[in-house]
Amino acid sequence: MPLTLELAERITAASKAKAEGLGIRVSIITVDAGGHVVTVHRMDGASWLTVDIATAMAYTAAAFKTGAGNLAGSADQPWFRSLTILTEGKVLPADGGIPIEVGGEIVGAIGVSGGSNAQDKECSEAGLQSIA
Repeated sequence: MPLTLELAERITAASKAKAEGLGIRVSIITVDAGGHVVTVHRMDGASWLTVDIATAMAYTAAAFKTGAGNLAGSADQPWFRSLTILTEGKVLPADGGIPIEVGGEIVGAIGVSGGSNAQDKECSEAGLQSIA
């Protein structure tokens, strides 16, 4: 099952609502299982750089099929640094990137950037809870 635009937009809306509740401005990116962008949403006032950061987190979560933050311990390993170079910076081990699972299948990932690591993760999780 592919990640549909409708599903990605629902996830994005819930993540945005969480960010508003936290009083932060973020960018929210969804990608399909291959790491290709499905939606891009940058809230008013969010830094332009948050789009690239959120995209990298979502790409990482989709590629490794795990929360991007789970890879933080590998960031200093030569193989991980090589992947970062090979993908031209698309690999980023940070808490805001989480896979999107539907019916036991990972269909994509979400990345949120603009708050603290914990806030980014909260916003991503809120998005996923909207489809649970």
